Amino acid sequence: MVDIEKLKRIRDIDALIVALHDESKYIRSGAAYVLGELQDNKAIKSLEEASKDKEKIVRINAINSLEKFGIFKSIVDSISTPTKNDTIFNDVDFENKVLAKEKLILKPSNIQIQRGYSCLPNNNIKFGIKVTNYTDYLIAEIDVLIDFSEELFSIKGQKIYRLGNLFPKSSKTSEFIFKPLGCIHKEEIGADIFFKDHIGKKQTLHMRPKEVHCVCPFLKEKPLSEGEYSRLATSSEFVQEGISFKGISVDDLAKFMGETCKHTLHNVREYDFEGKKVIYLSGESVGEKAYYLLTAVIQEYKGLTQVVLRAHSDKKYGLNGFMNEMADSLRHLVESVQNAKEIGIIENTQVINIIDSVVQRTNFNMGDGGNAKVNIKDSVVQRSKIGTEE
Repeated sequence: MVDIEKLKRIRDIDALIVALHDESKYIRSGAAYVLGELQDNKAIKSLEEASKDKEKIVRINAINSLEKFGIFKSIVDSISTPTKNDTIFNDVDFENKVLAKEKLILKPSNIQIQRGYSCLPNNNIKFGIKVTNYTDYLIAEIDVLIDFSEELFSIKGQKIYRLGNLFPKSSKTSEFIFKPLGCIHKEEIGADIFFKDHIGKKQTLHMRPKEVHCVCPFLKEKPLSEGEYSRLATSSEFVQEGISFKGISVDDLAKFMGETCKHTLHNVREYDFEGKKVIYLSGESVGEKAYYLLTAVIQEYKGLTQVVLRAHSDKKYGLNGFMNEMADSLRHLVESVQNAKEIGIIENTQVINIIDSVVQRTNFNMGDGGNAKVNIKDSVVQRSKIGTEE
């Protein structure tokens, strides 16, 4: 199949002229459109022939391209209403003359916009907008401008996604990555789609906004039996993450898990199994009544203490936020405790400079735990005490 977009990028005029005779009316139409954009005079004769093509879609784009060269413009401007009595045109010429005069403005109702999103493991949102061209004409220079609240999201990359040209019965998808700046629930993301229709007229479509959910749930303890926990975990969505720590025991890490989840998750059960510690925790989000379950398996492995966290919920959109919050809280607590153990005593040293002076009967006292450093230059120091109190 002829790649019109590639031929346009490399400005292969000869290949585009050949494409005007392709068996596919869509290839012929696309070639006619692109030749008008590239504005190479050697395409004029071939475009004039294409303006008499048996397919209307090809004739329209050929006429539009010829108009860009100035061809047909004088004819169109010189007439008010074309008639078949105009003997300089045959039937096809007559129809082309009408098309050129009336412009046949494209109604964009046959251009479909679909949108959707997913929450990524890092809690970012991938938002996709699919544009499908169900018309018989090529639409060109498609730009998707995303509309969102900058108080709730930051975007990675640009707000405008350039889709380029779209042939009939084909589609393209734009993708945007958002980072939520807080808990996101029932917030809307919209978009405007800009393009040029088959006669070069600029058109705009407004996408119906899409509600997105990507939450870090506010949790409270939800007491469950072990049987209830297992039943809910089996029937729900889940995400999983592993974390490794150095210099901490399995028992200590289990205690840190307890502190991390205190007042937010209920300890359903905690037990030892084959050298591993297993913890079941359960909670529910305030307001939504959605449940959140967390299974933690802690073990020693090759000098490291590892914890595998598996989060379950009946609300898929809250899972990544829940997992990230639990994992980040555990990391922060462990690192804070380990850093506190590594903090040494800060030396309390006072530096005293005595230059060109006479000092008598002076006590330089630093108190408990302090050190005194005295620099003496060109001076006399008599009966003075330097150091700490006894």
